Amino acid sequence: MNNMTGDDDRLMWEHIIRHHGQATVLSVDELAGSLKAAKRSFERDAIVRIFRTYQDRGLGTFRQGRRGKRSRLVWKTNPAALGALGVKTPPPGVVTDSPVTRLLHYPIPLRKGLSLTMSLPEDLTVAEADRLAQFIRSLPIPSAAT
Repeated sequence: MNNMTGDDDRLMWEHIIRHHGQATVLSVDELAGSLKAAKRSFERDAIVRIFRTYQDRGLGTFRQGRRGKRSRLVWKTNPAALGALGVKTPPPGVVTDSPVTRLLHYPIPLRKGLSLTMSLPEDLTVAEADRLAQFIRSLPIPSAAT
């Protein structure tokens, strides 16, 4: 498969979470082997492209194999944790020249039976966090009971 579709990308991401979720490093060969065992075939260059896309997305650092070391992706956070946060992957090849602030999605159980998701930039500063905290503190409407 030379041209990966959005479905291919989604399937690969789900496969990585399911089969390599706790990995801190994932080699191209290791992923190709587990995909083959799962009867999903991706060419090596397609896996390299997706690893480079993950690097561009800030999910990790792609290391080209040299001196006997395998080509691999060194994850910033393991894939299972990223999946739990709702991190989705972009379609392969979607890379912009301008820096894009990536948002991380945090599930928040607010009260029994009510959860929400907060999206925050991955490079959130302390000042920004303080500003958000101040804003959230200003939202509640005091009840007559308090």
